[in-house]
Amino acid sequence: MVDEWIYKTLSGTSVITAVVDDEIHPIIRQEEGVLPAIVYDILGIEPIDTKGIAATVDIWDCEITAFTETYSSGRTLIELVRTALDRQSGTEGTTVVDDCWVESYSQDKIDKTEIFTFSYTFKIRTKR
Repeated sequence: MVDEWIYKTLSGTSVITAVVDDEIHPIIRQEEGVLPAIVYDILGIEPIDTKGIAATVDIWDCEITAFTETYSSGRTLIELVRTALDRQSGTEGTTVVDDCWVESYSQDKIDKTEIFTFSYTFKIRTKR
């Protein structure tokens, strides 16, 4: 599925792994986990139907979040993520990614901590 392509792309990008090592996780990060870290999540899917035929193209909504201890390191890390994924394509297993693009951006600081979060939401178009 598309999450495997996300993981392979991020973990295969040396400038990202130089920062986070192997701290790239699906869905959640351990509360006391190592920082910096990246978490990716699949938010939804929109099958593109054609005249009553089962969809052969899906558009996935995916969120990638960088967790860091400083604002500046978080901004740098999330931009490395964007560079690795934006307008990329490829195949992982049976998943064929035709295109990937940025849909939105957000940032936050987790209350009562010194942890900053930076997120991009991507649209990822796959062929089945």
